[in-house]
Amino acid sequence: MERQLHPEPDQTIIAQIKNCPQCGEKLTAAAQKLQSLYEKTELPPIRPIVTRIERYDGQCACCQTEYVAPVPLGMEPGSPFGRSIQSSRHISSLHSCHQLRTAVVDIWRVHLTLPNVSKKRENEKASKIVK
Repeated sequence: MERQLHPEPDQTIIAQIKNCPQCGEKLTAAAQKLQSLYEKTELPPIRPIVTRIERYDGQCACCQTEYVAPVPLGMEPGSPFGRSIQSSRHISSLHSCHQLRTAVVDIWRVHLTLPNVSKKRENEKASKIVK
């Protein structure tokens, strides 16, 4: 099973040679043919985004009603961790390749093909049954 290439890679590296590695003769791009085409997918360095919420309250000078300013959805008091960190912590509890793939797509928008992981787990299960 061959993985589909990403339709819009962030960068492309064109690896061509300028001179013959044996004799040093100058080589043209037109004289070279594509030998292989593949991708490497990396996650960018993760840097947390820390949002400080300054929530104010007060009392109306006119009617004496006490109030607390509302905060944006997802910024309510409670856990100091936002949705993305809570999702990341969830990864450690995943039990199937499908769950892992879904979590990675949800968190990092990266689509994974995991045939080797599935095959390895099938082999592990089969060896346990034989024992």
